[in-house]
Amino acid sequence: MRPDVRFLSKHALLCLSRGDAYFGRRRREFLRHLFQWDARVRNGGNIAAEGTERATVILLNYRRPWNIRMLVRSALRCESIERVLVCDNSGVLHPEGFDTDPRLELRMLHGNRGTSARFEEARSCNSHFFLAIDDDLLLSPEQIHTLFRHLCTRPEVPHGVFGEDIVSGEERVFAITGREGPVDIINRTYAFTREHVAAFFQILRRLDMTNEEVTNRGDDIVLSYSGSGKPICHDVGVLLSCPTCAMDGIAGFREPGFWAYRKWLLEKLENLGRMPGRNIRSQAGCGDCK
Repeated sequence: MRPDVRFLSKHALLCLSRGDAYFGRRRREFLRHLFQWDARVRNGGNIAAEGTERATVILLNYRRPWNIRMLVRSALRCESIERVLVCDNSGVLHPEGFDTDPRLELRMLHGNRGTSARFEEARSCNSHFFLAIDDDLLLSPEQIHTLFRHLCTRPEVPHGVFGEDIVSGEERVFAITGREGPVDIINRTYAFTREHVAAFFQILRRLDMTNEEVTNRGDDIVLSYSGSGKPICHDVGVLLSCPTCAMDGIAGFREPGFWAYRKWLLEKLENLGRMPGRNIRSQAGCGDCK
């Protein structure tokens, strides 16, 4: 079986093995969109760069290795992407499973360092612009390019395609997508600068916390506070999510204590922001990357 078919078959098996209560009548629709998406990426042309800015894409693999290959191919279709860094937390990815491209680097991590490892990796990179894409969201080359151009236009804040709003107290609006405008928190896909990386670690120091403490549960919140204002969510068209994005045992938000931790972290950030001279968002980018 060809590698492309084998990786796509992972999605087919996931869809066809789940009951209607999980995936409902949309199983066939998802598979149709998935095969169409993959065909466009494999057979389509490259997306020309606009301007001189270039970005590094950081992808973390742990529980969805079958998605990484497709995301890599999509990112490499963008001529504005100067590097694609794949960090493997699982030990199951091998270089021969990817297209040959000098911009691609596969880095084996020691153990599962969680989602916040992308910010550690960004801190060690020479790039100024970064895109980090969760492995359960398949962005097309056009979507990656569009998101990057938004970041170049307004680099003072992080950008994304999926978000969350805090209404008041316990009330939240989740899974905001297909909307242009600021949100309180961006999720799943992150476009940010080197200054945001510096601010990310500066905020952690102010909170007296480590990167490991927020991994998998709150690193997206900290990044959302790293700009000079609220992050911006963009409408880049229909988003293709892996059916495992809400699956028990894979999806992070299904883990016990996930939402309670996020509420606690938000309260710490808001309390820090209300302290005299410590408006977190207005001070973003004033640190260094050391």
